[in-house]
Amino acid sequence: MEEIDLKELWNLFKTKLVKIIIFTLVIVLFGAIYVSFIKVPEYKSSSTVVLSTSGTSSITYTDVNVNNNLVSTYSEIAKSRSVLQESIDELNLDIDYESLAKKVSVSQVSDTEIITITVSNKDAETARILADKIAEIFTSRIKDIYNMDNVRVLDNAVKADTPYNINFIKTLTICALVGLLLGFAYVFILYTFDTTIKTPEEVEMKLQLPILGRIPEEKRGKRK
Repeated sequence: MEEIDLKELWNLFKTKLVKIIIFTLVIVLFGAIYVSFIKVPEYKSSSTVVLSTSGTSSITYTDVNVNNNLVSTYSEIAKSRSVLQESIDELNLDIDYESLAKKVSVSQVSDTEIITITVSNKDAETARILADKIAEIFTSRIKDIYNMDNVRVLDNAVKADTPYNINFIKTLTICALVGLLLGFAYVFILYTFDTTIKTPEEVEMKLQLPILGRIPEEKRGKRK
């Protein structure tokens, strides 16, 4: 395998620097256009519910243990078809269950009895209303299924001011890095596939032939 001449590679890179910069700027421009005009912004809102004791004045170890065991089951109920479909019907939304299910996530806050219901939507207000409605119907459904009143809404959802899926600075930074990496790859490919001989020393090295003479490059100009 032929050795890489770092000095020659660096000189080639310097000659292509302007093209690399222009190429990078073009990619950054396309990234800015995509984020600003093409990508659809999505907003997230979250409601939280907490598992509590059912009608007792003191909390026992058994109550806490039972609630911890129920958290996983409750999380699945919160995003079940019956809960989501009822939420759609009550809000008169033009969306089906399958589409809504992809936009709803339910998670347990680590080592707690708190469940977070998060909804994403292209409309920030719709995301907020849906999160609250799902939490409301979920608590009601738990009473019907288990005949227990041990779920309370802890925090209502707040309308998001900024989309969660758009980060202008991050996107442009990634585009700039991609442009530079592609530029480096372009220069390296040019260097790798360039088989021309540029110096007399390369003739001796590649062809194993002695140099008998040199023809100097003629500098064009006015002759005396």
